[in-house]
Amino acid sequence: MYQAMYRKYRPLHFDEVSGQEQVVKTLVNSIKTDRINHAYIFYGPRGTGKTTIAKIFARAVNCEKNKNGNPCEKCTACEISKEKECIDIIEIDAASNNGVDEIRELRSKINFVPADLKYKVYIIDEVHMLTVGAFNALLKTLEEPPEHAIFILATTDFQKLPETVVSRCQCFEFKRLENKLIESRLTEISAKEKIDIDSKVIESIANFSDGGMRDAIGMLDKLASYTDKKITMNEFVSLNGLINEEQLDELTLSILNGDNKEFLKIVGKFNADGKNVIQIISQELFYLRDKIVDGYLNNSLINISDYQSLANIINENMEKVKRSGNPQIFVEILLLSYIEKNKQKSSGNIISQEENISREIMETAKNKGIVNKTATKTNDNKSKIQNYNEVVNNRINNTFATATKEYLKKVKENFERLREHSFDQNEGYLICDLLESNIRAAGEKYAIITYEFDSLVAKNANQIAEIEKVYKRIIGTPIKLAIIDDERWQKLKKEYIENIKNKKEYSLEKDIKPIYVKEEKEVENDETASIFGDIVEFE
Repeated sequence: MYQAMYRKYRPLHFDEVSGQEQVVKTLVNSIKTDRINHAYIFYGPRGTGKTTIAKIFARAVNCEKNKNGNPCEKCTACEISKEKECIDIIEIDAASNNGVDEIRELRSKINFVPADLKYKVYIIDEVHMLTVGAFNALLKTLEEPPEHAIFILATTDFQKLPETVVSRCQCFEFKRLENKLIESRLTEISAKEKIDIDSKVIESIANFSDGGMRDAIGMLDKLASYTDKKITMNEFVSLNGLINEEQLDELTLSILNGDNKEFLKIVGKFNADGKNVIQIISQELFYLRDKIVDGYLNNSLINISDYQSLANIINENMEKVKRSGNPQIFVEILLLSYIEKNKQKSSGNIISQEENISREIMETAKNKGIVNKTATKTNDNKSKIQNYNEVVNNRINNTFATATKEYLKKVKENFERLREHSFDQNEGYLICDLLESNIRAAGEKYAIITYEFDSLVAKNANQIAEIEKVYKRIIGTPIKLAIIDDERWQKLKKEYIENIKNKKEYSLEKDIKPIYVKEEKEVENDETASIFGDIVEFE
């Protein structure tokens, strides 16, 4: 019987694992020094090695003569643990066994000593799918487990795990794998399987696997079954519902040239052909990235700023596209709006031709030393919070001081109510920006929300007053938001858990009021006007 490639090439030793070096190093050292914890949580994106490493660890801790933390493959324990029928390494899929009865059954059997091995290892996959009752039942086992039992809880959604469970486990975060690692592994497998494949296809598989090795190998397997000839980009595009480079060229040019009719015609044809709009817009982003990089490295004859502008608008709205009820309509409206703004820009409503000329004249003057390069300052209409760090730290503390699950649930419900107003002509953009965030914790009148990228944190921090005003108007109750990035949240969460374990309490502090200051922009000093006043109009 044919064995899927992702199973056939699943690593059997820590040395064979691609990426996740920190996780592997820690686990290997714990085996070598015999410091085995009773419960672990492996969390991260799918296909990054959580279950694979869990299986290797389960075999390694039971190996009688492990070699540098790896199973020796020669002892009796290794022979037994290799078999599918091994009853001491138990894999449970929480997605289909998520009830309290299943966990109670597990608890009733856990006290039985292992039949053949030193440890009984329970690997519970997608553990976040367990019900509240099941988590409570599991918690009792995690509090006082028998010495012969080890739990490995794997999840793609760490935020859904109860704090009480997390605090009793050793947690390991699995990162998305770098494209180079995935490409190297795919090349290696292709050589072993004698698959003739274009290097460009391997690169594309790595891009679209989103850091997941299992998905990448699965796609290679599918392509190998699709054709017995050389696998080219045509096969990759056809099999995955994507579009080829020529079609990407046509789509991009229709947008950059401001051709509304052609753009709608192209998108309509994609839809008629059964193409996935979400995949196409993701493909477009990679296409734009390649064009921009080529423009910088090889000085290709493209207007890089146009490509960057289009890439930015797609990247900023990617999550909204994925969440949209009708991605095609969302993409059409988004890019038609972008096209219209570009038309205004080119016609002079945003940046006039005269302004461009004046900039060139001033730059020439500076270079020739005619204009003093010092500049005076003038205020525009934008403002920012001068003491943002103090405000955020204050709000984080007060959130933790008053945080409860009930408040968190209520804020999440309120965000869903906001979603109904996301198409508001005046405030919709603020609501959409807010809905892109992840709600991490909530207190009586405080909440911590996070974004993946620093740029989104900065953007929403600068409009926090407007966001909170809209929230209060629609929901009817005020809220003070602490906006931070995902990475900082993970650190804060670990610190919070440690403080709770050590019985260190958070006390409510007096609110720190934001101090708003105007952002400033540079304008040339009066000397410029005296020299070029008869050529260029200055405000």
